[in-house]
Amino acid sequence: MLISLYLENYALISQQTIEFAEGFNVITGETGAGKSIIVNALALIMGERASADFIKAGKQRAILEAVFDIKGRRIDGYASDEVLIITREISLNGRNLIKINHRAVTQVELKKVSRYLIDIHGQHQHQILIDPENHLEILDLFTESKLRAAAREVFGQYHAVKKEYDLLLQNRDLRQEEKDFLNFQLAELESANLQAGEYTELKAEKNRLDSFTEIAEAVRGVAEKISGLKDGLRYNKSKLAQVAGKETALQNLADKAETLSLDFEDFHDSLADYENHLEFSPQRLDELNERLDLLNKLKRKHLKQLEEEDITALLIKKRDQLKTLLSGLEDADDRLAKLEKDLAAAEKVYLQVAGELSRHRQKTAAELEQKIIGALQALRMPRAQFKIDFTAGHYTADGLDTVEFLISANAGEPVKPLARIASGGEISRVMLAIRKILAEQDQSSSMIFDEIDAGIGGETALAIADAIHSIARKHQVICITHLAQIAARADYHLRVEKSATADTTTVAVTPLDKTARELEIARMLSGKMTESAAAHAQELLEQDTGGGQPGAAAHAQELLEQA
Repeated sequence: MLISLYLENYALISQQTIEFAEGFNVITGETGAGKSIIVNALALIMGERASADFIKAGKQRAILEAVFDIKGRRIDGYASDEVLIITREISLNGRNLIKINHRAVTQVELKKVSRYLIDIHGQHQHQILIDPENHLEILDLFTESKLRAAAREVFGQYHAVKKEYDLLLQNRDLRQEEKDFLNFQLAELESANLQAGEYTELKAEKNRLDSFTEIAEAVRGVAEKISGLKDGLRYNKSKLAQVAGKETALQNLADKAETLSLDFEDFHDSLADYENHLEFSPQRLDELNERLDLLNKLKRKHLKQLEEEDITALLIKKRDQLKTLLSGLEDADDRLAKLEKDLAAAEKVYLQVAGELSRHRQKTAAELEQKIIGALQALRMPRAQFKIDFTAGHYTADGLDTVEFLISANAGEPVKPLARIASGGEISRVMLAIRKILAEQDQSSSMIFDEIDAGIGGETALAIADAIHSIARKHQVICITHLAQIAARADYHLRVEKSATADTTTVAVTPLDKTARELEIARMLSGKMTESAAAHAQELLEQDTGGGQPGAAAHAQELLEQA
């Protein structure tokens, strides 16, 4: 439960601690007195987006702090705590701060925690109730959470398979076109019968044939010169050999002459052999040119690299890449066939779980219809009929169901969509009926009713008061109201007052004792204090069996001291 709310430099409040009690708390005040300030502050405590507009004029920052009694509650991260304190600091410089039990947290974490603490109901929730898009979510507040979780899980599995299947199916025609093109490229490269190193060898051979005349003349000329030198060396070697025995130094020279003569002989023989094998074949040159033209054509067509290098190695690499790509495309087709089977299996499981969830929802809806009709009758709608209409929808994480709330407020009228026939007061009562039923099975949060009594008066107001009082038996309720009939049923009464001077306006929230409460309810009844209003106020208060405001305040103070 909410123990207290501390506000500093927030809106029109300079500094105030507002204490709350167990059971039924009510907040009243003149129109425009600032009651919405409290609701907006609680929305910030729940994690709503903060704005510098909330800071009191002339101040640098605003502080909001809410203290909750969470004994016996299982809130992740705070299960061992008895008191939970949420603090928000809003600064003009934009450096806002959020803390839970004095530890800085993110806005996301705050929302996760606060949803277990506070539940606000007001005109915005009325719009939610009118919109059929929200009706399934409201119905699911009463359905088995395990079934919903199972449906989400199997839908996730189905959706993952279908997403991959649809993508592959969508691209199947594109893949076929790609396969045809890749096969064409591969056939072209394979028909070329590529050999590693071939391009370099063919280029060298062509260069030789292109330079045949030049090479032949050079070899022939050198051979002729060497032949003359060879004869001269042979004569000089013979002369040195004749006198070598007469002088030791000459022997060394004679040996060198012998070696040189042999080398010249060998060199000459090699030149003669090369010259004898020189052969020019125009046919071979044509073959080389044709082959090189093909390789250069493939290079321009298939390779980004146009440098002069052994392009056959690059073309072979390209050929192997094409084979890999084609293999991958074949694998994609195999994958598509497998996914088709997986999708059918996943769909079957999803339909089974979704069908079970749908049957459970329809059973729950039938029970809920009767409970809501009973609650509406207690809220002065004695001839009301309420139906939850089911239609089959698309595959979703929430199952197959689309639901819409239908209502008939008057005898003899068929049920129709809520948005088309319900008045503001009827919408309020349907919302309250749903919350009253939900409160019977959920004790997780404090419930804030923000002027849920709009468009209501007379005996209906008394019925609304009874319903809220009934909810307050299991939940802490904080209700902002303009109706005296509702205010009189509260266990704890707060009044919001606005005061102004020449240069400032302030808002204060004050707990009311018995006398002040009688005056406030009399004001709410007639707008001013009269004898009849005072008598009526006293009569309303005497009908209230809740009472106990001083004790409630003392309990709140005790918890505050523990915090």
